[in-house]
Amino acid sequence: MGISFDDVLDSLCNDSSGSFNPFESGYVKPCFTDVAIYGLVCLWALLLLTVRVGQTLGAERKVIQNYWAHTTKVVALILMILASWISFLYRYFVNSADLEPYMSVYYTCTIITYGYSLIVIMIEYDRGQEHNWAIKSTWTLAFIAGAVKLQTMVAMLRDDGDYKIELPLFLVMYAALTLISVLALFFPMLSPNDRPATSEYASVAQWQGMSEGYGSLQMPDKRKPNDRVSASPSPEDQANIVSKLTFWWMNDILALGHKRALEEDDLYPLAVADRTASVADMFRGCWEKQLEGDKPSVLKALLAAFLVPFVIGGLFKVVQDFLTFMGPFFLNLIIKYVMGNDPQELWYGVSLALGMMLCSVVQSLSLQTYFFKVFRVGMHLRAAIVTIVYSKAFRLSPKAKQSSGVGDIVNHMAIDAERLMNLVPYLHMVWSGPVQVVVSLALLWLILSWSVLAGLAVMVLMIPVNALVVKKLTVLQKQMMGLKDKRVKAMNETLQGIRLIKFFAWEESFQSKIDGIRDDELAMLRKSAYLRAVLTFLWMSTPLMVSIVTFVVYTLWIDDLTPDVAFTSISLFNILRFPLNMLPSVISGVVEARVSINRLRTYLLESELDENAVDRSAASGPQIGRAVV
Repeated sequence: MGISFDDVLDSLCNDSSGSFNPFESGYVKPCFTDVAIYGLVCLWALLLLTVRVGQTLGAERKVIQNYWAHTTKVVALILMILASWISFLYRYFVNSADLEPYMSVYYTCTIITYGYSLIVIMIEYDRGQEHNWAIKSTWTLAFIAGAVKLQTMVAMLRDDGDYKIELPLFLVMYAALTLISVLALFFPMLSPNDRPATSEYASVAQWQGMSEGYGSLQMPDKRKPNDRVSASPSPEDQANIVSKLTFWWMNDILALGHKRALEEDDLYPLAVADRTASVADMFRGCWEKQLEGDKPSVLKALLAAFLVPFVIGGLFKVVQDFLTFMGPFFLNLIIKYVMGNDPQELWYGVSLALGMMLCSVVQSLSLQTYFFKVFRVGMHLRAAIVTIVYSKAFRLSPKAKQSSGVGDIVNHMAIDAERLMNLVPYLHMVWSGPVQVVVSLALLWLILSWSVLAGLAVMVLMIPVNALVVKKLTVLQKQMMGLKDKRVKAMNETLQGIRLIKFFAWEESFQSKIDGIRDDELAMLRKSAYLRAVLTFLWMSTPLMVSIVTFVVYTLWIDDLTPDVAFTSISLFNILRFPLNMLPSVISGVVEARVSINRLRTYLLESELDENAVDRSAASGPQIGRAVV
């Protein structure tokens, strides 16, 4: 028979029970912490840091200016290594009677991990390289493992009086580890003059090598400093993953905005990937590939250009959706714990509260990052469509201009592009909405049994009511816009003919006409305000009505209502409300987007001028052609 992981733990921990349990009296056993957790950190460090060493050694050596962040990290690492050695020597020579086999594993792992990390940091600094995700993830794992180790040592000191000497040394080591983790995640290791250029700004050719269609728009000598490639890059390009998740890179501009009003020159320059030229060139290349086929598709071109960042944003949406259901889960456990009122299990209640808080923080970070990424994709999509529509307008043939006039071109740029941009941030609801509905209903069924159908029926009945109110509001909005145009037109006519009106004393008649239009407009505004109040009332009262109906049915026909059932069900109903209300709007937006895509396809496939009919050789100015007659 083979040797299992439990057998290894049993031998190292002197546990002959045959079934190793990592938990004991509310804390993690020291053997499991030292062998499993720190062993995992050590293996992770050896694997990834070795790969990092291979990548860094290939770079050339550079003369690097000394920087405080690097010096602080080196001093802190040396301090951690010394603390580990002193703790090991004390346990081995002074208190050798209590030396367990698993302790040797812990000391070996810590000394190897910290020593190897110091070597990697020095190699990176010698080559002028910033930390990559490998060493940052190592610090993060070591920090988490240290938190578990600290909790175990405090519990052992309280119960058995062990770790009296090792605990102060570990506190010093953990403080240094915390400092290194913060510096690695939030601060660069190199001085500003020595930091390498980012990949986006290093490829200046991507900006300068734009396609010929943008030649007439390229005037580097007239661009503002913030628009030039030579401008200092945005701090977002050099921000690490933690800074991007927390938007830490925006602190400087937020602090400046707190002191005084921001001006245009204060704004960060756009990254190359966010510039209209880069985005439009990327979409243009995808569309030209579609033109090589039999049936060109605007949708396929958009997917080829923007699918990857859109999917990356969807991954954050997956995390957010998963953590959304962790809130009711922790809430149910906390209520059950409070109802049990067991003072010996205080650590369990604290762990639940901390877990609920951690889930809420990560959920918030995931949601904000998701919206940041998908809104950026939407803006890229709109910029690409507007630019390619505008560029196409200069190449339309006389025959094509008869079917695609100025009004059609403006509608493509203003309405179709805007419609697609507004849909992108919520397009993930097409799959996320049904998943949330199914999971919520499944959890509610486990808690409330078939009584959940009563609450679901109320929510389903409220959907057409809300849709009817929204439809009425839409109709009123159109009527209000018509009345507004009519009033503005009447006012313009009155002002233009004011002399004639004064001459014939027609003031009262014109005033009564304008007042009548204004009264009709105010009546529409009043109706709109009433309908908005009704819509707000329905939105706010629906969860209450759903909860009341469900709990009445549950109490009358199933079982008594307890706090854990009531509050957990209310939180799940709140989760269920959002996708049920959003799905109809998203589906309607998808239908409208399909119409816009078809309109854009028809326009982009219009016939163009013959390139041989334009002579550019004697052109004056950048890319300005002259028609050949």
